Amino acid sequence: MTVIEQDLWGNSCKTLFVIGNGFDLHHGFKTSFSDFWSSKCCQLGYYQTLLESTYTLEDEEGEPYLWSDLEYALGYASPIDSYNESNEDEEIDEDHPMQSTAALADRPAQMLSEALTVLHESFEKWVKNIEIDPCAYDKALSHLGVNDLYLCFNYSETLELLYHIPRQKIAYIHGRRNSDDVIILGHSHLLNADDYRYEENMFFQDEAYEQLVRVANEERKDTSIIIRRFWEFWNRIKVVDRVVVYGLSYGEVDLPYLDKIREMVAEDTLWHLSYYTEIDKAAAEKVINTLGIRNAKVFWFGDAVREE
Repeated sequence: MTVIEQDLWGNSCKTLFVIGNGFDLHHGFKTSFSDFWSSKCCQLGYYQTLLESTYTLEDEEGEPYLWSDLEYALGYASPIDSYNESNEDEEIDEDHPMQSTAALADRPAQMLSEALTVLHESFEKWVKNIEIDPCAYDKALSHLGVNDLYLCFNYSETLELLYHIPRQKIAYIHGRRNSDDVIILGHSHLLNADDYRYEENMFFQDEAYEQLVRVANEERKDTSIIIRRFWEFWNRIKVVDRVVVYGLSYGEVDLPYLDKIREMVAEDTLWHLSYYTEIDKAAAEKVINTLGIRNAKVFWFGDAVREE
């Protein structure tokens, strides 16, 4: 057994495992947002062009966030690009100016709303069809105990199928597929319509941008409501001696949940935050500093899962 395994997995402690999408990816499952975007379930038709125009952010490698991190991208809509795409071939009808300008104001938000509805329907269909191989069990993760507690950000039942973790030990914070749970997909960033009011705007453009901001902000995931819904689980984690995070990207949408954990566990609780890339490592260290976690270490995921 490696030194880090000895440090992490002593038998005397009860652990809270926080499980992110990197955990499923480690097992070879096609659970990334880019897998969704390229799947047969993602049949958006014209709406794909509209979504790609609306959510134009790119990551450090120049790849659209819409492909790589859907939740992050959904928080940074571009009302101007969405407006231009929706009204690309439309002009003011001089014979019916009131009707024409009303259409220019209303059409973009209506089309974005329809596109997001189709996106959610496609996403939920894809989630239900993700294949989980029960033979992908990794013996190096055999320390995942049936008496520990689990906060799972994934929709899949990997912990139950591969590691036989009892359902009652797992809080599926964003919903569990193949159940009555609502599949939650959203962001944590709010747009402000005032940021898109320019002197050169026509009155109907201001109205269109305001409506587009409203539609985009409806995608916001209200973490405070979600956290309150799991009040019983938060009370249960008060007794844990350590927190171990596997496969989380440490994005802004994750922060409220990690902060709630910090609030509920003892101040001297030991935290271990895993990372895959140097970007993940920097994000984990930022979380530690931002939340003021006193007793924390970061470790490369592979150090905890490599063969004995």
